[in-house]
Amino acid sequence: MEKGDQNDSFSYDPERRETLPTVASFGGGKFVIHTNDHPPPHVHVYLNDGSEYRRNLISGDFMDGTPPSGIRKKIMKAYNENIDRIWNEWERMHPSNSLSGDDKR
Repeated sequence: MEKGDQNDSFSYDPERRETLPTVASFGGGKFVIHTNDHPPPHVHVYLNDGSEYRRNLISGDFMDGTPPSGIRKKIMKAYNENIDRIWNEWERMHPSNSLSGDDKR
């Protein structure tokens, strides 16, 4: 399987030797949490055009630049609709790098 190939809701990145589970999809892209990732808690946003952004789950800020306005609105809407699912997956995969309660956005 090539990097970025999708099998159901998982991709595999042979360079990092990790499975990349898709947490949620939206018109234009998908939210992915890397299994071997690092703090701070964040989600990767892979867009259908091949671009990638990371969103900090604590601050809500984009970590690598801001997407264009139109796609940013789609990302934000999908993110807000899936925030519980995204946090639950981060905590499941990274129990030692998690927060609880009011620290979650």
